This record gives sequence, structure tokens and C-alpha cells, in this order.
Amino acid sequence: MNLDFPDRAAFDRVDLVGELPLHVVGHIEDAEPGSSVVIIVNERVAGIAETFADSLHPARFTALLDSAAFHPGSNLVRFAVLR
Repeated sequence: MNLDFPDRAAFDRVDLVGELPLHVVGHIEDAEPGSSVVIIVNERVAGIAETFADSLHPARFTALLDSAAFHPGSNLVRFAVLR
């Protein structure tokens, strides 16, 4: 899966008292519009989004994540595409 997720570094330095990286935006090169993207944070499903086409990318996604999935410090973020 070729996924562009520009804010990945924000998950490396999470401060639960400060601002959390709850809004995730990206695109997947090899997915179709209407594909489901599952965002997993620390082995917990934190959000689900549906891809959509825009003027730059055929499969862009945006999601709001569940803050309960985070812990202080570095957080593991993974993505899965359901077709």
C-alpha cells in the first residue's frame, strides 16, 4: 500500500495534556474512491474513513480519531484498507 500521511511525526511526541493529533489526512495511491481506511493507534481502532477523489488524488481520506487510543510519548499508527 502506497500511503501518504504527512503528519506521522506528530504521533512520536504525544502529550495528553496538550494538543493531540486527532485529525488525520492523507491519500492512498493504489486505492479506489469509496475504499474504507481503518486507522489503528496502539493496536486499537481509532478511526475509520472512506476515500474520496479530489482534484489532486483519486483516493484521499480524512478522519477524526478517538483520543482514548493515545498514550504519552510515542504512539504506533498503522493503516488498513478494506476493499
